[in-house]
Amino acid sequence: MSLRASFDTADPEQMADCFRDFRLGEFLSYVISRVGYTETGIAVVANVSTLAAVPTALFQCVIATTGAAGTGVKTLLKGPITGQGALVPAPGECVWDGGVRVLFNVVDAALTASFTYATVLTNVASITLRNLGQTDRII
Repeated sequence: MSLRASFDTADPEQMADCFRDFRLGEFLSYVISRVGYTETGIAVVANVSTLAAVPTALFQCVIATTGAAGTGVKTLLKGPITGQGALVPAPGECVWDGGVRVLFNVVDAALTASFTYATVLTNVASITLRNLGQTDRII
């Protein structure tokens, strides 16, 4: 049976093997890198950038700096960026607050940031709106 057939039949006992053989993580990283940025060149002020819309999912963050050392894709964390329990990103990381703000480590010296993210109304494919377990209908 092919990987495609295994995914399509969704045998729970084979799905983990399919994901591993397919290298799902590598594939998703590749797809995300090809999507194109939702927002580019957002100014970073006091190590924080502010997005224009609230993402339902934040997929990728790339920063630009004056030097080459900090420029590039950052590891995404999600959590509070202020107050009790605030996360402090390490160099090479950023923290998304679940709203419109993203915090960077001061060492990265981010000047601008570009993001790829999904929002409720604009980035939904019709196939993903299908209810699981719903009987297929022929129209």
